[in-house]
Amino acid sequence: DAKVRKVLPRSKILELNPRDIYVGMERVGSGANGAVISASKRSSKKAQVAIKRCYIEDHDTHHHTYILRELRIMGCMSHPNLIQLTEACMWGDYLWMAMELMTCSVFGLLFNVSVGLPESYAVRIAHECLEGLVYLHARNYMHRDVKCENILLSRSGQVKLADFGLATPLNKTNSARLGTAKWMAPEVVSETPYTENVDVWSLAITIIEMMDRVPPLYYLDGNREIFAEILCGQQPNFNFTMPSPAMAELISWMLHPDGKRRPGAKCVLTVRFLCNLIGLLNLFSYSRDIYIYNI
Repeated sequence: DAKVRKVLPRSKILELNPRDIYVGMERVGSGANGAVISASKRSSKKAQVAIKRCYIEDHDTHHHTYILRELRIMGCMSHPNLIQLTEACMWGDYLWMAMELMTCSVFGLLFNVSVGLPESYAVRIAHECLEGLVYLHARNYMHRDVKCENILLSRSGQVKLADFGLATPLNKTNSARLGTAKWMAPEVVSETPYTENVDVWSLAITIIEMMDRVPPLYYLDGNREIFAEILCGQQPNFNFTMPSPAMAELISWMLHPDGKRRPGAKCVLTVRFLCNLIGLLNLFSYSRDIYIYNI
């Protein structure tokens, strides 16, 4: 409890039993550090939130580190493309983290369609993810788990990166094999020191996932086979979609196997290919809610 109070602004500390404050609790998913439930405030049932409830073991200090890091990112950083913490508290054996409630994840959207998203949708979602990553990296953190499951959409079409349970500071040497296997960059798999541009690799895999409906190594189950393919196989590519030449070039660049030569998020965001793709999209009458046509 003392550590939670140390990393969060006082305005975001909840002093009461969350069960007295929130009603209509229903499990809607899970994150790296705990179950996620939806609820609404007893005082205003229209004010819905998502609550991540994490069981805290007294002596699991390693887990505490990840939890506190996630709290610090969501509670102290503010960006339209990063999920925000509204309040949190320790109550009993659980840490309760209330966040803004989104409509669904991109993964949930793909689950309800029979084909992947059109390239225009994937570009727009990726563009907003890059905005969030540039902000996160500028504040000295990498995400380490970018994938469709961790990209949330609102009914108005807002795109937000979520689940910072595996995020880590950039000012220390990072070489741990953490993340989700099929989205890991080669240097993460090989457990050699890596930088924040591992998020760019993961985002490129995520773009393929959005357009193909599955990630490139969807047909592999065991981590040993997945890691071998990432390290020794061909560069990941689209299996079921024919991307535009600009998209194919962009993905190839973002998936450079040498982490030192792979672009950073800011570089990708301002690069000519992406600007050209966004320019093409602007020829259409774009609405922010085009992503959610199947919600």
